[in-house]
Amino acid sequence: MTHRVQWIFVLMAFFLVSCSPTSDSENVVETGDTVTAEDYQRAEQFLSAHTADLVYDSILAQYWQEDDRLVYQKRTSQGLDYVLADLLTQTKSPLFDLERLTDVLSEQLDEELDAADLNVSRIEIESATQQVTFAFKGSSYRLDLDNYSLAEIDESDFDEFLSPDGSKAAYINDHNLWVRNTDSGERTQLTFDGIEDYGYATNNAGWTAYKKYKRSL
Repeated sequence: MTHRVQWIFVLMAFFLVSCSPTSDSENVVETGDTVTAEDYQRAEQFLSAHTADLVYDSILAQYWQEDDRLVYQKRTSQGLDYVLADLLTQTKSPLFDLERLTDVLSEQLDEELDAADLNVSRIEIESATQQVTFAFKGSSYRLDLDNYSLAEIDESDFDEFLSPDGSKAAYINDHNLWVRNTDSGERTQLTFDGIEDYGYATNNAGWTAYKKYKRSL
């Protein structure tokens, strides 16, 4: 056997030994890191549902007006706020005096409300007047910004769909489904987690299906 052939056998033996499984490699697999339920629970605390309240000045909702002004809701270190932005004059100003709005809503609903957590939606400004309409807790209101008088808007101004026997009327309000008893006028909220762009009974683009209420100016 030549010297060259001997080296070939030595190399083959080396590769066979080095490539064969060993107890050490098996131990590496068995003792590798594992993910526990506690790891998942700890990671869950970093999801947006748990961190959103820690982020300030983020825009939560926006409402374009017919005159191209923009109302947007944002979260500040003091709570929710509503800003009116005028693109023509390039100015921004608070839309509401939140303390006064909270007072009139508390009186209207006969319950204590927190100005820092006053979550109104579907905001629309009547450009010819100092009046603003909005939705809050399943009802719609019109607010006069001059004197902060508040009036509830009749839900019959919305599109409704009658049941076959006419005893019930279904409609969308504040992105959720409601049913109205046509005899007693009693309203029942059916869904509670509808939000802007993800409302119930809307198309896939998130456009609202309800009719805007009409106002005489």
